[in-house]
Amino acid sequence: TIAGLEDHVRVERKSLGDMIGTLVGSKQNSVGERVGEQERFRAELHRMRAFPCRLLLIEAERRDVWEHRYRSRALPHAIMGLIDSLTLDYSLPVIWASDHEEAGRILGALLHRVWLQAKPGSEDAKKAVKRGLAEHLPWCGTVAKAGST
Repeated sequence: TIAGLEDHVRVERKSLGDMIGTLVGSKQNSVGERVGEQERFRAELHRMRAFPCRLLLIEAERRDVWEHRYRSRALPHAIMGLIDSLTLDYSLPVIWASDHEEAGRILGALLHRVWLQAKPGSEDAKKAVKRGLAEHLPWCGTVAKAGST
């Protein structure tokens, strides 16, 4: 998130392996029972619905799933169905980035835009107002912590 805008912005960033593990993997709890991660993840996504700017950033391409470039027996269509369902179930934009570096560039650009819109009197905030977007951008024109970038 961005300092001063913690109540507005949340991003869940995952590698493909982590995403697959979260959706179809499981681990053992303290008493040795197998516990799936999907329910925990969905609970987190449910909490994210409170944030007006939220997204899931996956460090892979959709093609990586379709070509089964991951370690799991789960079939590609099942994985894609689960990931695509997150958009509808949680009103969550899902952005695919080819790798960690591209994910960083995408995330940097998106957060930079939010930061510029949040600066009171900024050109970006004025443009958002003029375009009728400000009412959908609750951070628009808010004051973020001084010195944060």
